[in-house]
Amino acid sequence: MDHNIDGAVNGASKGNISISELISMIENLTGRKAVILENGDAAPYNGYMDDMTLNTDLADKTGFDFSNINSWIEDLIAYLVEI
Repeated sequence: MDHNIDGAVNGASKGNISISELISMIENLTGRKAVILENGDAAPYNGYMDDMTLNTDLADKTGFDFSNINSWIEDLIAYLVEI
């Protein structure tokens, strides 16, 4: 509110994690193998197996500080597996 910003400001954790890495983490924490079908149902992320990130440069320039995804993602998955 106290910054004069022109344009979209993306908020996202620092670092990168591919969808295949995310699937692997979920498989490891659940002990189950993901079922991935070439001709499965249409979904928003079909076809983006490894490289999709948000550019947070503008947010960084205004002083926002985001945590690194690797510092919390595995704990989140483990928590969600428990529910």
